[in-house]
Amino acid sequence: MTTPLVEIQGARKVYEHEGKRLEVLKGIDLTINAGEMVSIVGPSGAGKSTLLHLIGTLDMPTSGVVRLDGKNVTSMSSSAVAALRNRTIGFVFQFHHLLPEFTALENVMMPGMIQGGISRAVLTEKATKLLREVGLEHRVTHRPGELSGGEQQRVALARALVLEPKLLLADEPTGNLDTANSDAIHALFHELNRNHGTTMVLVTHNVDLARSIPRVVTMRDGSVERDEVVETHNAYGATPPSS
Repeated sequence: MTTPLVEIQGARKVYEHEGKRLEVLKGIDLTINAGEMVSIVGPSGAGKSTLLHLIGTLDMPTSGVVRLDGKNVTSMSSSAVAALRNRTIGFVFQFHHLLPEFTALENVMMPGMIQGGISRAVLTEKATKLLREVGLEHRVTHRPGELSGGEQQRVALARALVLEPKLLLADEPTGNLDTANSDAIHALFHELNRNHGTTMVLVTHNVDLARSIPRVVTMRDGSVERDEVVETHNAYGATPPSS
């Protein structure tokens, strides 16, 4: 029997401030298997980003258990969790957080340069291949300020994948993009999932993106309201155009 890549059991998250308690997550149970694409949807304040942070081990639950790749991260030291996160998870956020003084290629290479253990030649080859996959082979020497918003987000996506993570987490990855660039990024998620088998969990308000993903987790008031496999309307089969 295959071990789930992500397993959350009874996760609660409570914040306390000036004597007041705010329960953001109310006993979440969620299992995600390798290779799945999952969207997390729901109104603002439902707890979507908090749940994503628990999945990504950026935060820990107040109570409950989070397992990543078969390991109970809630019982591990912070350094061990960080090491597991670095080799298992890639992140894409609404804001790309690219380093402005470095080229697109250097930005994609950066996680490998920080982690070490990979030769510069191998890292350059991997980063160049990923930039080609996201349609930016002609932009490798450009800095972020010379790229469009859609191109910057594609660089961020390539950067998240350069260490070949098992899991990619995205929080509103197209929130700052126009429709054309959003569609191109959506197509890339599907293409990269097919080509690499990377498990993907995406928090989104974008209805088109949510509808294109076969499993939808709907949250409301800190709880999972629905967790369903849906009939997708995926128009993202083709390689996206460059912007």
